[in-house]
Amino acid sequence: MKAGMTTHPVVYEFAGFRLDLARRVLERDGECVALYPRAFDALTLLVQHRDSLLTKELLLERLWPGTMVEENSLARVISDLRKALGDASKCIVTAARRGYRFEADVRAAHRQRDGEQVAGRKALAVLPFVAVGGDADKLLSFGLADALITRLSRNDEIVVRPTSSVLRYAEAEISPSDAGRALKADVILCGSVRRSESHVRLTVQLIDVRADAALWAGNFDEAAADIFTLEDLISARVADALALELARGERRLLRKRHTNNTAAYEQYIHGRFWLSRRTGASIHNAVRCFEEAARLDAGFALAHAGIAEAYIALSSASTTLDAARPTEVVPLARAAAVRALAIDDALGDAHLALGHIALFYEWSWPAAEAAYQRAIRLSPTSHVARQSYAFGLSVVGRLDEALLESKLARELEPTSMLVRLSMGFILYRARRYGEAIEELRRCVALEPESAYARYRYALALQEVGCHDEASSQFDAMLGIEGGEVLALVGKAHLLAVSGRWQGAREILARLHVLSREHYVSAYFFAEIHAGLDEPDEALHWLDQACDERAQPMVSLTMNPKFDGLRDHAAFQALIRRVGLWKA
Repeated sequence: MKAGMTTHPVVYEFAGFRLDLARRVLERDGECVALYPRAFDALTLLVQHRDSLLTKELLLERLWPGTMVEENSLARVISDLRKALGDASKCIVTAARRGYRFEADVRAAHRQRDGEQVAGRKALAVLPFVAVGGDADKLLSFGLADALITRLSRNDEIVVRPTSSVLRYAEAEISPSDAGRALKADVILCGSVRRSESHVRLTVQLIDVRADAALWAGNFDEAAADIFTLEDLISARVADALALELARGERRLLRKRHTNNTAAYEQYIHGRFWLSRRTGASIHNAVRCFEEAARLDAGFALAHAGIAEAYIALSSASTTLDAARPTEVVPLARAAAVRALAIDDALGDAHLALGHIALFYEWSWPAAEAAYQRAIRLSPTSHVARQSYAFGLSVVGRLDEALLESKLARELEPTSMLVRLSMGFILYRARRYGEAIEELRRCVALEPESAYARYRYALALQEVGCHDEASSQFDAMLGIEGGEVLALVGKAHLLAVSGRWQGAREILARLHVLSREHYVSAYFFAEIHAGLDEPDEALHWLDQACDERAQPMVSLTMNPKFDGLRDHAAFQALIRRVGLWKA
């Protein structure tokens, strides 16, 4: 064994199951078994202390550190665990009124890893390649990086930073190693690209961030029409340079092509580029590009998944003045996601899209949870899948599980704004406002041009009485693209609850004018009327929000703005109508 290396027992095998601690996955016959995070942790404790009695007190302390919970919470976790294990549930033996013991033949496997790596996996970041030519080369540089990120993410031996995290370094004047340190990556893939009429020329380096030294460098010169071969070659060379332990199935996935139609693929790349911009106009451009890609190759599953993702983004009631009514676009998103899965059922993004649709539009938590868990099983290292599941768990009030999933998402992608924002909002929903403020303050500092970050930060500030600071955040949003509606709604409600009703009504009138040209959710009008202490008007608008399947309706039971409405029979009827929450 090399100096500085240690061995870690990260895999346990028992009764036909394989418990992989590094990947946080339980498998049986090569298939992932769905487990809630706390059930996974309980199984890990039982297996690691096999043949020993673990008292209820010890398990409660280890599974809920620093938190007072009832014993029935532990009983529910053990029950979930037994259901997941099926016939092997007899391995968990109950010692009446005392605790539990795991009785089974267990084989512990060890892997040799660098002791400083999180969960035994290296983190890789693929930077957008420097475009030597014009705009066409910029699109190619983005597309190549995005495609390589997608391909390399299929290997569970490494954690690959997502496109959303690396985009900020696309044109930054910063060294690759410094970018790698900022992204908390162990290795960086970077280079430059130039396209002529007939060829694509690419110079690539794989850099060890800590040593600031090249692990591998290469030059590629391929026919412009054969971009797929270029991706194959680079992916294979990266895998070899990192000495990844690829199983046969993983090698096949590394080479997997979703289309052989170059024109369709270029349209898909353009769609991904526009979708990454997340403005109203750019999302509409993304839809057009994805639809053209699907027209050119009807069997291109990723194009259909892209259509679904873009329409879901447009259905958000709060991101942009170019948002669309959910009833107009979500059915189109669902059809596209179903079409994608009919072509390729192993497409995690499409399952994720169906999860969003089930949660935010169909209001079916069982369907949403099944889709999110399927996406996680297909992509265990996807922080987006984990965070989406965490957000869903928070919607239905399973806040402890939501925060655990959120923490796992952060381990997978520590630099993600999505994770930070979502965790901050989950803390807000849990009414842990102090913690929410700290989390969301960091978000605003990291991305001051994020309207979402400022809005959620302002909401938390308002709840602890920091009205002036909250107001300044709403004002700052007015100068940010996509922030106008949220800023006006937030400011109007703040003015209303502060007794400045005239100012609130002036903004309310302004929003009504905006709604004649743009989609402004009825839910937002309900919030303002609730702040004005007009319950009948608020309930009227909430009823309309139900009809339009407004996305924010999933926050109905946890939104503090509606605390004054909770005893109204009409409000309880709305809760039953949405149906996401148990009686």
